Amino acid sequence: MNTQRLLAPLTLSLALLATGCANIELPPAISTIDLIGPEQIEISKPITLKVEAKSTTGGTINVTPTFVSSNPNLVSVSSSGEITARHLTAKDVPVVITATAAGKTDTINITTYGLDVRGGTFLTSAAALRPYFVAAFRDAAGNGPSNSTSFQIVPPDTFVFPESNTDRTLSGFVPTVGQGAKVYGSPYVAASGEYRSSIIINGRTYLKVFSVDVTNSIGLPTNLTSDLTRTQITINGTLPPKARLVFGEVYNNSGTVALTSSSNTLPAKLLLSPTLENGTFRYGIRVIEHLYSINPDDSDQVNAGFFALGEKTF
Repeated sequence: MNTQRLLAPLTLSLALLATGCANIELPPAISTIDLIGPEQIEISKPITLKVEAKSTTGGTINVTPTFVSSNPNLVSVSSSGEITARHLTAKDVPVVITATAAGKTDTINITTYGLDVRGGTFLTSAAALRPYFVAAFRDAAGNGPSNSTSFQIVPPDTFVFPESNTDRTLSGFVPTVGQGAKVYGSPYVAASGEYRSSIIINGRTYLKVFSVDVTNSIGLPTNLTSDLTRTQITINGTLPPKARLVFGEVYNNSGTVALTSSSNTLPAKLLLSPTLENGTFRYGIRVIEHLYSINPDDSDQVNAGFFALGEKTF
């Protein structure tokens, strides 16, 4: 057998293959990526970020980055780079969005503005759950409303209105600074579902959609003991796990006559303002899951409750 004739085509094929491999161009390596987007976004108005990747040769490369938010409770980001402002950030503490592709990263700092309403339940000593709302507002310039301003809420279809509420809406208020809270008493009953809120500031409408789950309530304080004097309420016991603040309230048949200072734990001595005159008074504590300052650590749903403690005559 003539092996030279058999080897000749094989040698030629290998040579052609080697020549072809030598001509294959590898894609250029990624040098940098740039994450492009706004520094501020409005609550309930999603925006999609853009990522531009540059090669080591200076050209533009298509990449599929991954995205991460430093606080998705405030600003969430999807796999496609869509960011959604869910709540107000602390004024000078932005959320950091990070994009990563081919081992390269870039970040952008984002603060939020607009109407921020959180809903929840208000638990009473009678185990009734009432509607409860907490709201704040900040415009793009970082300012609150010039005056305490009301906002409107359209509840889910399952919400039952009393006959006296003919416009079938709820309302609350936004203070000039911080957060305002509103509880609806009897005969209103909290309902689960989606709530749509709106406010008009300087002729512009701001929106916020939020949800309430009535199976999520603040829970009951336990082992409570207390005493009322003309100047303070002394309380011992254990607060519900998610409680952030507790303060006292003194009232009679005419309504509330005095409030106390607040505490974030028990036992506590809560000072009354004003001090009590002669009379018969009932008293209790209000326990809440939020602060009255704008707080990024507040949950999507914030609950509260009022618990009667006793009666005393001076």
